[in-house]
Amino acid sequence: MEKVESIVNKYWFVILVLLIIPAVWSLTIPGFYGASDDMHPAWVQQMDRSLKLGNFPPRMAPDLSFGFGYPLWNFISPLPFYIAELVHLTGFNFVDSVKITFALATILAALSMYFLIRGLSTSLIGLAAAILYTYTPYRAVDIYVRGAMGEMWAFVFFPVILLSIIKRWPFLGGLSISALILSHNIGTYMFLPPALLLGLFLSQGKKQELLNLSLMFGIGILGSIYFWLPALLDSQLMRYDTLFNFADHYPVLRQLITPYWGYGGSHSGPDDGVSFFLGITNLLVLVGGVGIIGMFYQKLSRLKLIIIGWSLLVFVGSVFMMNFRSVPLWIYLPMLDYFQFPWRFLMMTTVSVPVLLVLLDRFKLGRWIAGLTIILAVLTTNSYFKPEHFLGRNDEYYLKRYIPIPVAQSEYYEIQEEYLRLPKATQIRPDKNYPVVNLSDPRATQISQYNGMNLSAIINSENGTKLQFNKYYFPGWRAWVNNQEVEIKSGEPFNQMVINIPKGQSLVDIKFTEVGHKIILDVVSLLTIIGSILILFKRKFSYG
Repeated sequence: MEKVESIVNKYWFVILVLLIIPAVWSLTIPGFYGASDDMHPAWVQQMDRSLKLGNFPPRMAPDLSFGFGYPLWNFISPLPFYIAELVHLTGFNFVDSVKITFALATILAALSMYFLIRGLSTSLIGLAAAILYTYTPYRAVDIYVRGAMGEMWAFVFFPVILLSIIKRWPFLGGLSISALILSHNIGTYMFLPPALLLGLFLSQGKKQELLNLSLMFGIGILGSIYFWLPALLDSQLMRYDTLFNFADHYPVLRQLITPYWGYGGSHSGPDDGVSFFLGITNLLVLVGGVGIIGMFYQKLSRLKLIIIGWSLLVFVGSVFMMNFRSVPLWIYLPMLDYFQFPWRFLMMTTVSVPVLLVLLDRFKLGRWIAGLTIILAVLTTNSYFKPEHFLGRNDEYYLKRYIPIPVAQSEYYEIQEEYLRLPKATQIRPDKNYPVVNLSDPRATQISQYNGMNLSAIINSENGTKLQFNKYYFPGWRAWVNNQEVEIKSGEPFNQMVINIPKGQSLVDIKFTEVGHKIILDVVSLLTIIGSILILFKRKFSYG
């Protein structure tokens, strides 16, 4: 076994990548597959459109909702789409860009778990934790059943944040917290309180430790403030509703421990089509870890006792939050109902169980158990890492299905865009394509230039008119008439923009821009990220 461990120490990266290949191999099949969230190729196209129209940071998807546009990245964590867009700019189509983004997230998440456990134990045990983290059934659900791109990237940053807390790396940790916030807002809300709790346990109330922890979370908050603060403030302008009632989606304990696999959906009752199985190897590690703690806890360092205790606390707490007995918390904790599905706490069980493997370096058989963990994790779960159907659909299908511009196709009418919360002033959803510009005076004439987002027009009207611009009115839209900024009013029934045009000839410009406070937040985030990266590169890490 010593020879095997020596090989792992030397070639751990190659071994890790080779072991992960079965998890991502299905992503190499041409075309996209039948994931629940299959709109991502279209959303990447919308980010591409928004950036090319000069919007940075992109907030508005210009073509959604029958061309009325939608402030998508004002509310949806944008980092996975930034990454997919970067991949697209290298020459890949939108479908392949999304699949490559999934593969990158899978590999980087394994690497981050490896470095977390390697920093506390050995390379072999780190490799075992990384493989267990990868081959947990819920990870296969995220890729091949749900298509949850944001959650996949959240898994990348969970271990890095934990490692940064343990090693007292405030700048790496802060950047990782920012990246987590920009990857998945629900995962952030779920993970950061327990992560902060771990930091407080480790600090022992020491002033310097608390300052490091405060610096880390401060960097994380400021580095992403351009996104989360506008999302929080602007959410007051949107209807407070969700598609799903969390009370209908509690898994029962049997579903967590039964090796069921399926490609269906989540619904009320214990017979869901989707799997909530924790994983055979994960359960063995959990039970074995508790047993090892009972036998060897006196030999464990304070650091490992805290980390292991934290992992068990997170696991038990997550299982409780997935149980119907946690209903009072779901009702009274702010914004928790936006999780929609209590089984999302499988994210936390997925990250907490591999951490228990740090126990294996306490006894001689630990290396053998680490090797066995790798074998069992791959053999018992790799069959889940494939879609139900290889549909082979390309960009054209998803653009027709989700982008109704220039004209909505039949595929678009099959969806209702209920996942997009409407602005409060919007009485009904648009039901067809409308002219971009309407004038109340039928005798008025116009010469317009419209690029999908912004409008420039010359309007001639004898008595004045009202210009109706069929885009959802939302903070960021500004209008000028004859180079003088004018008020935009909300029209009915779609909350479209309406401005008054005086008589005679008028030059009209309507543009979507960053409003004043958002520009300030953009600068704060940018300076925080750049400054943290510069300091990070100047510092030397104490690792291992």
